[in-house]
Amino acid sequence: MSKKIVSGITLTLLLVGMLTLAFGTQNFLASKVHAYNGSSTYVGGIIWENTTWTLENSPYIITDTVQIPENVTLTIEPGVTVISQVDTMFLLHGRIYACGTINNKITFDGNDRVSRFFDVSGSSSDTFLDLDYCIIKNGGSFWWGGYGHFNLMRSELINLTFCSYIWYPGEDVHIEYNTFINSAGFSVGHAGPSVYIRYNLFKGNRGFVVENWASYAGQTIVKYNSFIDMSEIVLKLPPEHDSAAMIATENYWGTNDTDVIDSMIYDKKDDIRCAGFIEYLPILTKPHPSTPILLEDVNVDINGIFRYDDDGKWRCYANITIKNNSYRNITIRWIYLNAINITYIDGDFEELDISGNVTLNHVIQPEQEFSVMYTITEFGFTKEPKILWVLFKTPILEAYRTIILTTVIPEFPSFLILPLFLIATLLAIIVYRRKTILERESMSITESV
Repeated sequence: MSKKIVSGITLTLLLVGMLTLAFGTQNFLASKVHAYNGSSTYVGGIIWENTTWTLENSPYIITDTVQIPENVTLTIEPGVTVISQVDTMFLLHGRIYACGTINNKITFDGNDRVSRFFDVSGSSSDTFLDLDYCIIKNGGSFWWGGYGHFNLMRSELINLTFCSYIWYPGEDVHIEYNTFINSAGFSVGHAGPSVYIRYNLFKGNRGFVVENWASYAGQTIVKYNSFIDMSEIVLKLPPEHDSAAMIATENYWGTNDTDVIDSMIYDKKDDIRCAGFIEYLPILTKPHPSTPILLEDVNVDINGIFRYDDDGKWRCYANITIKNNSYRNITIRWIYLNAINITYIDGDFEELDISGNVTLNHVIQPEQEFSVMYTITEFGFTKEPKILWVLFKTPILEAYRTIILTTVIPEFPSFLILPLFLIATLLAIIVYRRKTILERESMSITESV
């Protein structure tokens, strides 16, 4: 009899275990989302008067080269995306101001079609391009020719296949605090103003990073940069250019071996027709603290659960963990989460606009991590959720990341497990007692016969 009782209880526990497993808590899965909001604005041709491209009308699709004459200014608001369908994105003789913010960068997407983003051929010294917190990606040359000048600050240049040609700029050029990923560099000549290439991170290169072929006056100053995963020549003075010169001290090369560094520099050591030697000593033994760090140096993980709470509503509880794998401290000033949309277990879909911001000002040291708990949907859902899409932002790397939170099966309410267990146990006892009674009745009939 005791064996039968144990078997009944075992069956009950198995039943409860299967129910618990079927409705158990699942971790969220994470991946990136890329989307453009709003309707597109198609642009091209000559802009004859001062114009502003607004976030409301973004993205802007360039169907014909946008031409900006002298004395005309184009202003681009933070968060705007510009996508090209032509070979040359801008022909610039006037001015462009494209100043994004750390949270809303301006994107120029060459769409793997652009050979020149900003062509300033035939321009005067008044031509000016001012870029701050921008993303320039998927194209050929960033800047080409002319006598104009530019500031390129705190931006990301990704997958550019051809060098930028800086031709005797009318005023100083500043290329500072940027991240260059798998991109070509700058070919420079000047006769007065200087070109400053400082505090940049270069990871992977397509040809030289900086070449100077003329320094009649002014200087090409390459300092405080990080050169990571470089191949072949990084700095170059081409042969038969008598005025070529460059200052390249205090950069981080990823090595302290001067023989290796020498192999990445092309000057009179390699060809006596070069104008001189590039002085690169002293070098930095670690990256300058003002240079950017890489996105892959900071790991952001979000996992959590959907839970059915005592008030009869579902909520999403997430744990955000940020790990610093970089070489220096990073400061997490804030974390921003925005619930974008949700799919319920019954297949219904709903657009959301639920956002929250947590101010942290927390410093994470190298090889350390920091975690913060977050209730993404504090007000709760009345129906069972299945998939919740959440936009995650933080100023790490002066960028933001988009995370998808997904759960396949919602958590089974814990307060129902005990009642189910008791009910299943009671049913097992009833079945067992009924079976025992039937067996006794059968034995009695057999004995009487």
